[in-house]
Formats: sequence, C-alpha cells, structure tokens
Amino acid sequence: MKSLATTSSAALALVTAAPIFAQSPNLSPSEMLTGTPIFGPSAGTQQTPAICRGAGMSLMVFEDNRGGDRDLFGVRLDATGAPLDAVPFPITKDPGDQTAPRVEWNGQNWLVLYNNQVDPGSGYFATQIAALRVSPTAQVLDPAPIALGMDDTGSYTGVATDGNNWLVVFAGFSAGNSDIRGVRISPAGAILDPSGVILQPGTYFIYFGTAVTSTGNGYLVTWHDNGTKGRRFNSNLQPIDPSPISISSSTGSFASNGTQTFFLFTKQTPIFTQQIVATRYNSNLQPLDATPIPISSVAANQFDTNPRVVWDGAQWIVSWLTYGEQIAKAARVTTAGTVRDPGGVQLPDNAPSTLYGPALGGLPSGGAVFAWSDYRYGTAQDVFGCTLSSGGIASAERIYSTGAESMQRPRIATGPGQYLVIYRAETGSGSRVLVQRVDPFGTPLDGEPLTAAAASHANLFSGSASFNGNLYLVVWADATDGKIYARRLLPDGNWIDSAPIFVMLGGSADVCALGTDFLVSGLRAPSYPQYIYSFGTRVSEGGTILDPTPLLLGESYATRCRLTTLGGRWLAVTESHWTHDSNQAGLLYKFVDSAGTLSAPGNAGLLNIQNWGIVDVASSPTGALLVGQTGSNWTNAEIYAARILPDGSIAKNLFNITGNDGMGQSRPTVVWTGEEFVVAYQTFQNNVWFYDFEPDVYAVRLSENATLLDANGFALFQGEDYESSVDAESLGNGRAIFGVSAYVDSGYGSTRIFTRNLRPVGLANYGTGTPGCSGYERMDALATPKVGQATFGLSTYGAPPLAVGVGIVSNLQDLAGSDPFFVGALLHVGFAGATELYAVDMLSNANGLAQVAIPLPNSAALAGKQYFAQSLWAWPGAYCTLPPYQLSTSDGLSFVIQP
Repeated sequence: MKSLATTSSAALALVTAAPIFAQSPNLSPSEMLTGTPIFGPSAGTQQTPAICRGAGMSLMVFEDNRGGDRDLFGVRLDATGAPLDAVPFPITKDPGDQTAPRVEWNGQNWLVLYNNQVDPGSGYFATQIAALRVSPTAQVLDPAPIALGMDDTGSYTGVATDGNNWLVVFAGFSAGNSDIRGVRISPAGAILDPSGVILQPGTYFIYFGTAVTSTGNGYLVTWHDNGTKGRRFNSNLQPIDPSPISISSSTGSFASNGTQTFFLFTKQTPIFTQQIVATRYNSNLQPLDATPIPISSVAANQFDTNPRVVWDGAQWIVSWLTYGEQIAKAARVTTAGTVRDPGGVQLPDNAPSTLYGPALGGLPSGGAVFAWSDYRYGTAQDVFGCTLSSGGIASAERIYSTGAESMQRPRIATGPGQYLVIYRAETGSGSRVLVQRVDPFGTPLDGEPLTAAAASHANLFSGSASFNGNLYLVVWADATDGKIYARRLLPDGNWIDSAPIFVMLGGSADVCALGTDFLVSGLRAPSYPQYIYSFGTRVSEGGTILDPTPLLLGESYATRCRLTTLGGRWLAVTESHWTHDSNQAGLLYKFVDSAGTLSAPGNAGLLNIQNWGIVDVASSPTGALLVGQTGSNWTNAEIYAARILPDGSIAKNLFNITGNDGMGQSRPTVVWTGEEFVVAYQTFQNNVWFYDFEPDVYAVRLSENATLLDANGFALFQGEDYESSVDAESLGNGRAIFGVSAYVDSGYGSTRIFTRNLRPVGLANYGTGTPGCSGYERMDALATPKVGQATFGLSTYGAPPLAVGVGIVSNLQDLAGSDPFFVGALLHVGFAGATELYAVDMLSNANGLAQVAIPLPNSAALAGKQYFAQSLWAWPGAYCTLPPYQLSTSDGLSFVIQP
C-alpha cells in the first residue's frame, strides 16, 4: 500500500522539546467479562429467614454472605408466594455482620430490625440493635442504619406496630444490665424514645425470649421467666397492666389479630413425646380456652418443635417441625378455636435432613409462606419455602435465595496476542470451570465463556492454564474424586479434547509450559490425610502423561504450589507449614528440567502465614520473584518478597514491600511485565474496622533486581463491595492484565470476573475507528514510548489475517474522527495543519495481529512530545462486505514520549 508520507520503518525523526511527565501507573478502566448469566441457588450461605405481609405483597429477609461477610438481603413475594424480584436485593451490606432479621409492616413500609456488628469506639466490635425501612418498591429508605442500642443489647429482639409507629423491644445480655427496653420509631424513621423506655426492670438474671406483638389497643411484651410472662402497654408505652402477668408455664410463639391473641407452644404428652398446642386470649389477656387446643397429633417417637403462628387476615395459620426437625407441617385454626387441619398438612420439601431457622409469614391474599434453610447442596445453606393457601392447600417448595453464578478465583494465561482467563462459576447446586479469551486490552473475544468442565455439585475448582506456543493446557481439580484434569485448547477457542484428560490425584492445580511440554502441579496426601505434599506431572503437547508416578516437588503440610520457568527449567515453589495446624511455613523450591529431573530443594525463607495458600512466583530473564504474606493476624499482615537466581541461589532475602500501607495485606500475586515486577494483593487498609472482611486490591512495582519502585501501593480494584482473588499475567513490553472476583448487585446478585490493564506510561486510546469484519480494531504500542527506546513500535489487534495495512502517525489528533479522503473509513489522526506526518507498512499474522518496529532516537528533545497513531486496512471480500471500499480503521492511540 502506498504511504501517505515517505519514512523509514526503522525510525521516525521526532523533534521539539516539551515538559517531562511523572511515571505513575497507567491503568485502564476495569471491564467485566461477558456472558449470559445462569441463575440458580446462590453460592454461599443464606439462612434465618423472616417474613411479613404488606399491601399486595410480602417481604422475606434473610442473612446472606454472597457479598463477603454476612449481610441482609430481601425478596418480595406475590399472593402465591412467588418471588417478585429476579434476584434478592440487598437491604444492608454495611461493614461487619448483619444478622437475626425481624420484619414488620406499618401500613406504608416495612421495618427490618437486625443485629449490627459495629465498633463502639473501644477498638473491638459490639452488637448494635439497628433498623432500616424498606418500601414496597424494594427501596431502602434510610441512608444509614437507625441505631437503637449498643453494647448492652443482646440477640433477643422483637418488633411490632400500632399501624403507625413501630415498637422495638430488646434486652441486655449481662446480669444487672438486663432491662427490657422499648424504642418507638416513627413512619419517617425518627427515634421517638432516644434513651429507650424501661418496660421490665433488670434483675440479677438475664431475660431471654423477648418478643412483642400488637394487640389492637397497644402492645403485648413477653419474655421467658420460669415460663412466659408478659405485660401490655398502650401506644405511648404506658403500662396497661399494673404488673407482669404469668401467661404460661411454657414458652412459645405469640400473634395477635387486634382482638384476640394466639399463643402456640409445645406440651409433653402422656407418652413422653411433644405435641403442639395453643391457647387463645381475649383483648384483656384472659384465656378463652380452659385447656390448650391440640394442634398436632400424638404418636410414638414424634417430637414436635419450633411452633410458629401468623394471622392471615381471616384465620390463624400455625407451623411446626416434627420427627427430628426433618418434616414441616402447618394447620389453619379459626378464631373460635376450631382446627381445620387436625394433625397438620405436611409441607413438601426436598431437604435431605434438618430444616433450620423455620419462619412463617402471611401472604397478602390469605394463607402463609413457610421458609427455612438447609444444607442439601453441601456445606452452605440456602433458603427454601412453600405455602399453605387459605383453603389449606400446600404448594410445592421453591427456592428464594437465588442469584447468578458466582464467578471466583480467576487465573490468567498469556497466549498469542491474547489472554486466557480461567475461573470457577458456582451456584448452590453446581459448578463449572470456564475459560474466556480476551484481547490485550481486556475486551472479551468470546461473547460466551467456553466450558472446560461442569458438574451438578459445587466441588469443581479452577486451576490454571498455560500456552506452549501452539495450544493451551487448561487444568482444574474435582474435589469429589480428588483428581486433577486437563483439556487442550487452541488459540481460536476450539477444544482439542472432547473429554477431560486425567492427569493425577490431587487438588489445587497449577500448570506451566516449557518448550512444547507442560508441568502440572497439585497437592495430595498419599497416606495420612494431614500429610499433604506437592507433586508434579509432565504432560506432552499431545496430551500424554509423561510421569505416571508424579514427581515430589514439596514437603509435607503443603498448602500451595506455584510454577514458573527460569533459566530453561521449571521452578516449583511450595508453601510448606511446620505442622497441620501451624502458621509457620517455609517457602520451599525445586527446579525441574525438561526430562523431569529434580534439583536439590531450596528454602527461600520462613513466613507466619495466617491465610494459608498464598505463595506466588514469577520470573524475568535474570531471576524469579517469590511473594507471600506474614503477620500475627490478618490486620497486621504484610507482603514479603525474595529473589531467586537461575542457579538456585537467593539473590535477595525476604523483605517487606507493603510496610507503608495500612492494615492487612494478603494473598499476593506477582507478574513480570517485561520491564518490571508488579505484585498485586488484597488489602484491608481502607476498612474502618478490623472485622470488615471485604478487601480492596492494590499493587506495588519492583525493578528486575527487586528494588521497590512504589513507596505506597496503588489501587487496582477499589469499591464498597468485595474484590478478591487477584491474579495477573503479561504479554510483555511493560503491560499486564489483572483479574479479580468482585461482587455485583444489579442483575446478578453474585461475584463476577473483572479485568484491568496496566499499560506502558504515556499510552492512551481514543475514538473507535471503523470496524472490520471481526469487529473493532485496537491500536497499541510495543513498549513504553521513551527516549532511546529501541523496542518501541505499533501494533493492531483484530486486523484482517495475513494482510498488509498502513500505520499513520501525526502530531495532530482528530478526536471525533472524520473521513477527509472519502474512503468510507473514520480517521482519528489529523492531516490538515499537521507538521509531522508519517506512514509505515504493517503486516498482520494469521491471528490478525500486526506489529511494526519504530525505534525512538536517543534525543532528550523528544521528551514530552505527543503523537497520534492509527492503522488502515483493506478486507478481502471473502470475509464480509464493507461498503464502499472494504476499508476499516483501528481506534486512535495517543503516545507521549517519556524522558
């Protein structure tokens, strides 16, 4: 193609002095990986549901740790108990844990009452009784929690309403400080009783089971004291009863419909089992039943527990658990005390065993929803429920704690002009190992991720991937059978293997290529379960296992093994603890040559590792950098690094690289960019309280000889939510890509994978260009644009394969873009008025990657000069039709020459 100006591709004659710019990190915006979300039972633990009927809908609230620590999420229900929200919405995700929710509707909004973990100023956390108002449109109406009590409060709380204000009751948790207090909250969220009203003075013992219900003319406050005692108060918290009333020798659940109070409790039967019974009370709290009303049946070995009661607008609905809390039943009872469902209607559930935290709430058109949590999908709980209609018909169960797949633990591999991101995707009922190709800017090349493996359990764990110049080997572990598997993948996104290759027994897989072969590492206990070692197996490009007997890479009590190459050999670094429960760990390493021969072991140092499994390693041409963490706890942990030479000697002992940051740096990863090492890590330095376990991700840079280049870490991923599990890789030439798992509320309710690029200083893209047959083309530079940079040049990603294009450089920018030559392609470099204008031929390879070298002269006068570059391409008609002349252009690239 004819150049617009004649120049040598070896150099551009660039002159004119300009100011010098600071060498700060050049970071691109973060980008979320694409993919259609798969919804199902949410990953993590959801438990302790609470339900309350409102106008036209009900609200269910539960504890949920999908976003890091324990938060409160809600879901609105229609008249049939079906969710109105695609995924549960967050009610509070404040620092620390929010637990034990209660819900009450005042005719306008719901009040969600809960226990809030906060710092009262002592440097340690305490329990605060807090509340938030939630509207029928699922909006949290309060910008901050309504704080009702601190330090002297326990977990026994209750909330009721008189149809206008809410009343919250709670009791202290220490003898002599155990008053039962009441605090009213207005519809606007104002606290009407700042100091609280003492409803029952404290004694030498603690009151348990504190609760409150509205009685129509006020409130009934109840507590446990050799049975159940209570006292009525009017809406202004003036006592109606002169002193507490002994209601029953039993404890149970209360509800009121305004004229009648219903007390549901358990009673021992003549055959020494437990039965659910009830007593009704009139508005003066006088019993209407001489003997308790039998609700459940009496049978041998039947122990009925966890009674719950709710008024559905026309009748009482009660629920309970029986037979070891594995079966739920419900029944309707009239205001006259007639049991419409003697013995109860069994509520269908698919739980394999115990139902935890049962809750009962009314539905807007009558009937009730019964909810619980169970462990049917493994070690984490999920919230389920079913309904009993006003006519006594039980529905099938449904799950309420849903969300998109939680995407976790990203690892990144470098390929031909691309990166491969491998990660784990989990719902409560299954897991997948996914891979996704992204371009050097972090933009996904695949609209949907590729599936390496999928299972109907949550025990698939992503490992890693590596490229040998021809193909990727993707490895992962399946904890159900304790095996490591692999599949080979071509750079175009096509799998070579239709089925996984069994590599070896173990878990925590890693992989690294050397020549055409791969070394796969993993952890395994060959005999006693505590004696865990790191092993390695070589795999050929053809998928053959070269070491049927795995190589011993690291000693016992191993918790992580990471691989790199150094000096023509593999380098395996193992985190090996002193005992199965000791935090003291050595960073052991061995070299493995291409024939599988092991070197003598080395030890890079000793760390006190609180978060086990944290070691990482990366190598430059002259040495490897090991990173880990040490500290007596997670709040004072620091990142340490050491340097190993190709001969196995230690060039620099472990030293602190985050000493100037605030509290808590952990779980580092390290990458060599071709110009410097970058160590990324999780940090709690922005957290107000030490018990807030939602980290940010920061990084520091080090020179090739391990000299620290940043006095303080710089932020990579920082937000209110949870960012974790950082990994990094590099295509060289001063660039790197970082991947994290970060929580996303809107549309997902789960963690997703985000990437962000660190680029050479002085580079910035702008504009869009005119897309070609493969989409938009991206312009980039081969190295940092600095004075005397012999390796500087231009590149284009997404160009037509095996084609010739032209790279254009100007000292003027056309930010919006124009078509000055009427060729049907948008140009972002300026022509008219440019005093410097150059063109170079660019050749693309079979993958559409084009590169051209443009060495920069060693002239101080170049420092600070700014140039703008773009490439122009002609696409063969066989690929697609691009009217009028089959032309495309890349986006624009601005580069400022550094001193």
